[in-house]
Amino acid sequence: MTATITQASQESETRIETALSAKRWLILFLLTTTAAQSFFMEMSFGIVNDIYVYYFNISYAEADWVVTGAYAGMLSTAPIMAWLTYKRYIALRLTAIIHALSILLNTLFIVIAVAARTSYALVMVGQFFNGISRLLLFSLFSTLAVLWFPDSQVGTAMGLYIGGCNVGGILGSILPGYLLEPVPKFNNGTGNRTDIVLNPAVFDWMAHNRLTMLAMYSSMLALSIIVLVLTWLLVTDLPPKPPTLAQAAKRRQLVEVEHSLDGSFLSECKKLFSERGFVGITIIAGFVGRAYGVELAMMSEMLRGIYSDDSFDLNPDLLGGFLTGLFNVGCIAGNIIGAKLLNNWKNYKILITVGSFLSWLAFTSLLLSFALKQYAAISIATVLFSIPMRISILVSYEIATQETYPMDELFVNLWFTGGQAVVGIVVLELCRVFYDNISALAVLAFQAVVLLVAVLLSFMLRLQNRRLNVERKFGQASMNGETEATETTPLN
Repeated sequence: MTATITQASQESETRIETALSAKRWLILFLLTTTAAQSFFMEMSFGIVNDIYVYYFNISYAEADWVVTGAYAGMLSTAPIMAWLTYKRYIALRLTAIIHALSILLNTLFIVIAVAARTSYALVMVGQFFNGISRLLLFSLFSTLAVLWFPDSQVGTAMGLYIGGCNVGGILGSILPGYLLEPVPKFNNGTGNRTDIVLNPAVFDWMAHNRLTMLAMYSSMLALSIIVLVLTWLLVTDLPPKPPTLAQAAKRRQLVEVEHSLDGSFLSECKKLFSERGFVGITIIAGFVGRAYGVELAMMSEMLRGIYSDDSFDLNPDLLGGFLTGLFNVGCIAGNIIGAKLLNNWKNYKILITVGSFLSWLAFTSLLLSFALKQYAAISIATVLFSIPMRISILVSYEIATQETYPMDELFVNLWFTGGQAVVGIVVLELCRVFYDNISALAVLAFQAVVLLVAVLLSFMLRLQNRRLNVERKFGQASMNGETEATETTPLN
């Protein structure tokens, strides 16, 4: 991809004006709320899936397929949304509305499934919409930051937005563990799951959890309706004036991208994936971001497998919820640190390399803690891993839009998030093979190797920081008293 700064013919058309809109904070707060909703739904499943097995009378393997259902939503929607973005049919506003609507549908299908208790397939449908909401969530948070915030606040905006995920994640991982009764240990003499489900003594347990889940998810459904209406009324595509010189230059067409002659959607995708920096950071982000994904989806089941031989009484749902909550607390700390680093330090290669290395180091300690069955060490290692992991994710999204400027940020982020989903589902399926055929520890060992590969790939990145270069160029021109671009300069 070749981008150039072009000379304009009239000063009135090339004068660059920037301004900050106060509305940016209102939109950020609203989208942060949708992020919290999305992750509440995702994280709560990692805790209640153990209950779902008995509530819907399904196997653990069937319960785990819900994670694949979410990935299916991400993968099937990414190219459609990217095409709509390329054709200019949608931009930030409509994407935010679709995001809020997908959360509403996710919650609605789960409420119906829990109320009827007839078909686990409805939960799968709900998780499909959850996958769509996650795709759009991660595509929106970087796009909003770049389009509405100055470079000195991009990290803050991304950190606050993605921090909503962690607030929702904490609530989604801890509340179900406290509100729902764990699977009881019934002595049916056979150990057969179906016999347990048919045991009359289990009916009271199911009735209690049914009412609790209905109250929990119905409350989320009501909030989803309110957020959808507010998103429709308040969110707009762009601020009245751009927040940065780079965005102003792009909006005034002082920066252009050379398109191929046919100008087709496929050719635009080809140009995007011909950027080595973009492809490299997509793989790295997929490896690092999904390193803990299996544990979050199967936490209760994995804890039960690892501690199955222990004599003390363990509530894996509550214990798993506590660990997942700690993970999200660490992510909040990572958001704060990552935001400060992105605001004030622009050496992205060092940030992603150090972040991925520390993530691998902490995850290796997590593996050892699980192997030694030291729960305190597992808790500490979980927090230590989540901090550099979240920093790495924030940095990776900034790298993606830097390396592809001045392409449409939403178009880039949709493919970036979708690409991570492809990497994630491959890792997930391999982890499921390891878990089913070897052990939970084998899953953790495999993920540690994946993280090590991410570290090696980060060393190989060659970054160009195109958007920053344009910002500096026009900033220097403004300091020199110039108001227009006076030369044509390749950005790469």
